[in-house]
Amino acid sequence: MKAYKKNLLLSLVIFIAGFFILDFPYFYFQINRVFIGHTYSYVFSVSTSAQQKENLPANTIKILSLNILAPIVYPPKLSDSYENYLKQGTVHFPGSALPGQYGNCFIFGHSSDLIWVNSGYKTVFAPLPGIAQGTSIFVSDASGQTFEYVVTKTLITGPNDVSVLDQQGNTKRLLTLQTSYPLGTALERFIVQAELQN
Repeated sequence: MKAYKKNLLLSLVIFIAGFFILDFPYFYFQINRVFIGHTYSYVFSVSTSAQQKENLPANTIKILSLNILAPIVYPPKLSDSYENYLKQGTVHFPGSALPGQYGNCFIFGHSSDLIWVNSGYKTVFAPLPGIAQGTSIFVSDASGQTFEYVVTKTLITGPNDVSVLDQQGNTKRLLTLQTSYPLGTALERFIVQAELQN
């Protein structure tokens, strides 16, 4: 019985250590954010003046209050795996509305990823659960025209809930952001819904 308890404890320690190692990018991000106040700056930088939406590079998403600035990648078609696209930034879901258009522009990104994955965007949406209603989200299209969406709602869904992709009859110009949740896992999805400002 003593050996059984020892093996059980050892297994538990190995499991916890493995979980921490595999989700190291997420934990590193959180430690920097909480104790150092550092947030990631991504491949390019723009002015951080409040509410600025000019001069965004083409195909970019910016959430000033969360210090998120990242490219939006456009896969040519639906895929079983978007991992290669997620290494390059956030990903536009094929078939959803384009930025500024009527319908629901759907963009997703990682909150964490495996330690050995070579990407600067493994935690790009890690701060997303901290977003507040009324926050501005700036999204630019392929020509560099920038659109301002304002957050109307956040929610948590199951990993297979496709209702968040609904185009709402193309009667509104909406933006939906998605990332895995709770942070460091992929058990559920954190969803941000926003609407285009005139």
